[in-house]
Amino acid sequence: NVTAAATISDLSISTGKIADDAVTADKLSVTAVSAGSYTHSSITVDAQGRLTSASNGTLVTPEISSYTANATWTKPTGAKVIQVMVVGAGGGGGDETGGSGTGEGGNGGAVSDWIDVTSVTSVSVTIGTGGTGATGGVNDGTDGTSSSFGSYLTGAGGTGGTQGSATKAANGSVTGSQPSAISLDSMVVNSTYGGGGGKGVNGSAGAVIVRVIG
Repeated sequence: NVTAAATISDLSISTGKIADDAVTADKLSVTAVSAGSYTHSSITVDAQGRLTSASNGTLVTPEISSYTANATWTKPTGAKVIQVMVVGAGGGGGDETGGSGTGEGGNGGAVSDWIDVTSVTSVSVTIGTGGTGATGGVNDGTDGTSSSFGSYLTGAGGTGGTQGSATKAANGSVTGSQPSAISLDSMVVNSTYGGGGGKGVNGSAGAVIVRVIG
C-alpha cells in the first residue's frame, strides 16, 4: 500500500465537479444584510445575485390636498409620484348699460400631469385671483391671474370680458402637459373654480389640487 499527499491546485475545480445542493448556507460568504423579514423593502443586489443591503420602506397613504389660497405643498414621507391639477382664475365679465351681450369673461386655463417628486421636499403653490367684473357703464372686465404649482404647471387667467359682447372671452393658456390617460374631470374639481364672470360679474378664483399616488 502506498500513501501519498495530494494538493488540489487553486481554481482547478470546475462547477461540474460540485454536486447539486452540495454547497450549504454555511459555505456562503456573509453579507451586510441582517437576517429577517422586510416590509415595503428597498434592496440592493450585486452582479452575483446576492442581497448586499436591505431596509424597511415606508407605506405611502394616498391623499388629496386642495388649495384655494397661496401655500406650500410639503411632500409626505416616502411619496415619489403625485398627480397635480392647476386651474387659473376666470376673467371678469364686461358691462354695457343697455347692451344685449353678456360680455362673459374667459375661463382660467386648466392643466394636469404626473410629477416625480422623489428628490423634492416642497413646492410653492400660487392661486390666481378672479378678474373684476365691470359695472356702471361701458367697460371691459379685467383678466384673471395665473395659478401654478412651482415651475411644473401653470394655468393662466382667463381674459376679461369685452363690454356688451355676445362672444365669450378667451380662456387662459397653460404651461405643462396633460397626458391623454388623465382626465381633468378625474380630479373632481369644483366647477366654480376658474370660471369666467358673466355681465359685470367677477371671475372665479383658481385652484390647485394635489393627489399623492405613491
